[in-house]
Amino acid sequence: MSETAGMAPEVRVVGIVTASPADAEAIYEIVRAAFGDSYLKFSVYQSRRAVFHLRAEIRKGRADSGRAYIVARGGGRVLGFYSAARRQHESFLSYIATSTEEQSRGIGHLLLEDFEADAANSGCRSVGLDVFRCNERARRWYERQGYVPVS
Repeated sequence: MSETAGMAPEVRVVGIVTASPADAEAIYEIVRAAFGDSYLKFSVYQSRRAVFHLRAEIRKGRADSGRAYIVARGGGRVLGFYSAARRQHESFLSYIATSTEEQSRGIGHLLLEDFEADAANSGCRSVGLDVFRCNERARRWYERQGYVPVS
C-alpha cells in the first residue's frame, strides 16, 4: 500500500466471499483482537472451542443455521469478516471486524456495503445491529456510514 501526499491510502483488490470452514481460525483471531477479553467472556468466542463452533456454523451455511459468515480476502489471508442473520424482513449484523493491520483501510466499509447489498437483494426492508454504548469508536464509525442510533 502506498500513500500519496494528501491522499488516503489505496485499498488493494479484496474479494468478499462466503467463509469456508478453514477460515474459522482467522475469524476467531480477528474477533479476539477486535473485541478483547472483557467482552468475549460473555460470548461464544470466550475460548478456543469457538473455532469448532465457527467451523460447524460455517459448514451448515445460511440455509441451515440462518447465519452467514462472509470474509474479505486479500494477499492470501482473511482481512476481515462479518456474520449476519435474517429474521423475517430484517437482516441483522451480528459481528463485523477487520484484522488489526487492516483497520482504517476501507475493509470494514467494503464488508458493510456487502452486508447491505445482500440484505437489499434478499428483500429485507431493514437492517439492524447493536453496539455497546461504551464502544465510541464503533458508534462513530457506524454514524459515518449513515447509521442512526435508535435507542
